[in-house]
This record gives sequence, C-alpha cells and structure tokens, in this order.
Amino acid sequence: MDYKKLKNQIVQILSYIFPSTKTEGILFLLLLIFYIPLGVYLALNSSIIYNKDIPWDIYFSFDNRSIILSGGMIEKHPFSYYFIMPVYHLAIWIFHLTGDDLRYFSLTFTILCTVSVALGIVQVFKYLNNIIKIKKSLSFILIIFYAFFSTNLLLSFTPETYTLSIFLLSFYMYISALILSQGKKISVFLSTVMGVLVGGITITNLSKVFIPFLFENKKFNLKAIVSIGIKTLVSVGVFVFLYLWRRDWDYMKIFAKSTSQYEKFSNPKGETWWDMITSYFFGGNILFSSFVVKDLHFFKIQYKGLYYQVYDNPLQYIFYILVFILMVWALVANRKNKLLYILWLSFLVDVVIHCFMKFGLWVSFIYGGHWVFVVPLLLGWLFYAYRENKKIYTTLFIALGSMTVYLIINNLYRMTEFLDFVNTYYKL
Repeated sequence: MDYKKLKNQIVQILSYIFPSTKTEGILFLLLLIFYIPLGVYLALNSSIIYNKDIPWDIYFSFDNRSIILSGGMIEKHPFSYYFIMPVYHLAIWIFHLTGDDLRYFSLTFTILCTVSVALGIVQVFKYLNNIIKIKKSLSFILIIFYAFFSTNLLLSFTPETYTLSIFLLSFYMYISALILSQGKKISVFLSTVMGVLVGGITITNLSKVFIPFLFENKKFNLKAIVSIGIKTLVSVGVFVFLYLWRRDWDYMKIFAKSTSQYEKFSNPKGETWWDMITSYFFGGNILFSSFVVKDLHFFKIQYKGLYYQVYDNPLQYIFYILVFILMVWALVANRKNKLLYILWLSFLVDVVIHCFMKFGLWVSFIYGGHWVFVVPLLLGWLFYAYRENKKIYTTLFIALGSMTVYLIINNLYRMTEFLDFVNTYYKL
C-alpha cells in the first residue's frame, strides 16, 4: 500500500470539507464568532433548544428533542440516527461532567450546529471563488447576504436534520461542480457515499446526488446513458440495502409508514396555497415574516409555540420577488452553463415536493436547509455573466447591497422578537 499517496488523498479530501486557505479560515472563524453567542445564550439561559418535556413544535415546527433522542423517523431520515448518536453521547458525557446540567447538554449540540452551518457557508464561499471565480470582495458581500438568511440564523443553534443537510448538500454542490468543471466524471464511490450521507439524512434529497450525472458528457448518447444508469443503480442499490437492513427488511412497514406520513403532511392547513408558497416556502426561508404565538399541547402538557405569519409588508413581497427574478435571470444569462442547471434542478426537487405535492407546505419555512444555498450561488453566476458590463454590474451591486441591508435589519429585528418569546415562556 502506498501510504504517502493515501495520506495525500486524505489531506485533499479534508481540504475540500474544511477551510483550506487563510481567507477561508478567517471566514470560518468570523462565522463562529457571529453565530455562537446566540446559541450559547439560548443554551445557558433557556430550555428552548432541548426541553425534556416537549419533543417538538416549540418554535417553527422544529423537532429538537425528538431528533436528539431518536435521529428522526426512519422513513424520512433513514440514517440520521448514526449522525446524531455520537453527538448525543458526547453531550451526555459533558452533561454528567457538569453535574447533570442540561444547559451544557444543549450547549454541546448548539456548538456543533454552529460548526455545521459555518462549514456549509464556507462551501458556498469555495464555490464562489473556485468555480465561478468572482472577485473576493463580491464573494464576501454574497456571504454576508447569505449568512443572515433566516434558515442559517435558526439552524445555527437548532439540532435538526436540516442542520446536517445544509452542510452536506452545500459540500456536494461544490465538489460535483469542481469535478465537472475539470472535465472529469463523478465516481461511483463518491456518488454512493454521498447518496448514503445525503439521502440518509433526508430521503428525498437522494435524487439530488444524481442530478450532476446528467451533465457529465458533452453528448447524451447510449454510452452516457449506460454510465449514468450504472452509477445510479449502484448508489441506489447500496442505499436500499442499508435502508432495508436498518428497517429489519420489513419493506411493507416502510411503504405503510411512508404513505401515512405523506397523507398526514400533504393536507395544507390555514393559509392559501399561494400564501404558503410565497411567505413560507420561498420567502420565509430567507426573510423572516412576523410571528404568532400558538397554544399547543403534548398529552397533558400545555405549552406555547412560535410560528410564522403570512407576509404583511409590501417590502417583504418586493424582496422575495426580486430574489426570484435574479435567480431566473442568472439561469437565462448563463443558459449555456451546465452548472446552473444543476443548481436549478436541485431547487426544483423541493419545489415539486412542497409546492406541488404540498408535503409540509404549511410549515415549509423549516425546509430551507435543503435548498437556500443555491441562492447566493445563482447570484454569483449572475454577476459573473455581467462582469464586463459595468452598467448592469453596478446596478446589480447596488441592488444586492440594498437587499442585504434590508435583510439584516428585518431578520435581526425578528430575532429580537424570537428572544422575547424565549425569555417570556422558556427562560430558566
């Protein structure tokens, strides 16, 4: 065995996952400094992150305690248990070390959530610099814009499957784009591993692993179709084998549970279909709306939950419409670039699941971890398309700056409302 070659391969893999340059290291450190204080405050001063009595829905329908204890339902999150349990055992060890103090149990999870979100943002930065190759100053502005997305703010302290997904999917978007931009093909090994990791956290994301296969070949002929088919079959085969093994080979139970879950979560409640798409699914995962406190119960336990309301301000509608227009514009301006189609198809998977199949649409403000990373990437491609056109480039820059200022003001203000809710009902 060539140990030197193996060592170099391991170092290379780690350089893809973690910050590999001084700039990336500084960005990662700044993101930790930005996110950690909020998580530390919530963990040490409230029971909002881990509540020993309430398993779900305390804020925005996240299932913190349920995910921490079980990893989530096997039908939706087949292998998340194996990601969550090592953290759980570490948290239990720290819990006992600190005199059975649940605050430090929560803090352990919170810090690792922050690391996951920060690493996901670093992946976006890597993509902007190494794939699109825009100016670093513009990359930093896009990262500031992205860092203040409601999804990132919430997942930075929330132990959930989405917190893992936002990192893994951001990483795969970067690594697959890097491979394709070098004229190479995604290996069976990488697609299989990423299929198990990405699909294992949330099963519907498995399809996103196969999207880059469609753009590996310049000509879509029989040879290309066979290559795509083999890689897909191997990846799916390994995934299905592990999934059935995890379920003790009881495939009928999988179908029954999956069907009941779809029926349960595909009947929209409350607002109109269009309001839920705009204010919850698309807009809400980027820009906070106003909140409403609801009375909930778990068996005999009565408690308060915090939820989104439909947008009620014209500026909020203008903001998300502008973001969507810029995303579409990026695709049109770069219509010959296959990497744009990968990002858009990945996003459309979630559009189909939540907007057309209506799965969880009334709480779709929690699903941002599956797709929001495409927004700064598409905006990066838009700037790239007009890098030689000073007039349009400057206009886009002013628009991005204005949107960033509005996003920061709106989302920080809403986070103060969130903290008021925490201090009123869950303060220790």
